[in-house]
Amino acid sequence: MARRYWNINLEEMLEAGVHFGHGTRKWNPRMAPYISAKRKGIHITNLTRTARFLSEACDLVFDAASKGKQFLIVGTKNKAADSVARATIRARCHYVNKKWLGGMLTNWPTTKTRLHKFRDLRTEQKTGGLNRLPKRDAAMLKRQLSRLQTYLGGIKYMTRLPDIVIIIDQQEEYTALRECITLGIPTICLIDTNSDPDRVDISIPANDDAIASIRLILNKLVVAICEEGNMNGISNALNGLYDISGVEVGQHFYWQIAGFQVHAQVLITSWVVIAILLGSTVIAVRNPQTIPTAGQNFFEYVLEFIQDVSKTQIGEEYGPWVPFIGTMFLFIFCF
Repeated sequence: MARRYWNINLEEMLEAGVHFGHGTRKWNPRMAPYISAKRKGIHITNLTRTARFLSEACDLVFDAASKGKQFLIVGTKNKAADSVARATIRARCHYVNKKWLGGMLTNWPTTKTRLHKFRDLRTEQKTGGLNRLPKRDAAMLKRQLSRLQTYLGGIKYMTRLPDIVIIIDQQEEYTALRECITLGIPTICLIDTNSDPDRVDISIPANDDAIASIRLILNKLVVAICEEGNMNGISNALNGLYDISGVEVGQHFYWQIAGFQVHAQVLITSWVVIAILLGSTVIAVRNPQTIPTAGQNFFEYVLEFIQDVSKTQIGEEYGPWVPFIGTMFLFIFCF
């Protein structure tokens, strides 16, 4: 596995508080090699070793992504839930950020049955099938759908066991870690000073209680996953350019466009602002004396108007080419 440079900055980790551990009374002696000092009753993690293991984890997920492996990110505590959901939007991987249901992986046939039920209920809701049922039955199915969305919403498209599981907190997600160990699934885990590094395949010594620390580590891993996607995306860009899908994160809705996530409200607002600016420009530069002649249809008038504005703003040499370039751009974008 070739080593690569992932722009891991020690100062950036210091600002995020990655080095802060737990109190000296709440520590695991097996974490001693990863601890550099004690300050005010708190263990301080050795950031040099953190950077080294984080780089190894990035190399692993990069190579796994190049082979089409599936990732599952697990982080159910409140401080990690939002960061986990946002990271999965970029990396297009599965996640669990509410509650880990026992047997989610080890009892995969049952989980798969629940996922089929979940997808069927979502289809019924979208097609209006639930509204045609008696109120009592519809209410019961809606409650069931809400519960499935809460606990299985992040893995609704998962069709098989994941190849690599990324765990945010070893102590909090001990059940998930134990299932991965039972099934032999490789794990990448953030370990604080109270964790056991021997239970995971790749351990990243870091503060697993600070939002900034969790977000920083996840961002580095996601960049590594997406980096391989970007390299392969050169050949797949035309296929994925028009792939537009929606992703819900809490009460927010994001559009996934060509591999990028955009907040729906921001995108719509941008379109409105651009339309207002274009309209204002047209009003500002138009010539009130110019009106369509008797033998000139509307499209010819618009073409002539665009050419006049282009000549004025760009110049006589390049102005006439603007309508042609704009038409080609619209043709490529639409088809």
